[in-house]
Amino acid sequence: MKDNLNVGSKFPSLYSAAVDNGVVEKHCYDNNVGYCNAYGGYYPYYEMMNYSTDPKGICPSGWHIPSDDEFKTLELAIGMTQAEVDAGGARGNKAGVLKTGGSSGFDFLVAGKTYYGGSGFLNSEGYIRIRGGGMRVVTSSLSSIFSQSGYDDRGKSARCLLD
Repeated sequence: MKDNLNVGSKFPSLYSAAVDNGVVEKHCYDNNVGYCNAYGGYYPYYEMMNYSTDPKGICPSGWHIPSDDEFKTLELAIGMTQAEVDAGGARGNKAGVLKTGGSSGFDFLVAGKTYYGGSGFLNSEGYIRIRGGGMRVVTSSLSSIFSQSGYDDRGKSARCLLD
């Protein structure tokens, strides 16, 4: 999926916590649905996974949330070494290939994030969640692709892969 996922109902506020209520919900940057339309929704990890271990998560039928190994396959395809993709933290120098306008066509947006009570880093950092926890991060100013874990309660972008 070339675009960030944008499904579900918007949480009432940035103070709303994700709960397993049978409704797919998302945060929008600055609690403004216009940002969801432009950048996609921002999902806490368990909401993105639809409170399940099913790889489908909140993706449409025939699609699934990518795993760490699937994201590593993409990173190898854009020229990172095996040692780089297996490392944690800042890795390689290929972020420009993945960012909007890069040669991969992936168009990784620097769409920021949401957290309890706020939003931040629009146009300076971008996050994509992966199945099993963790995420990939790119910034507007650095060439590394970051592999990061934690922050499951914060809203981050999500993408889906075709089964």
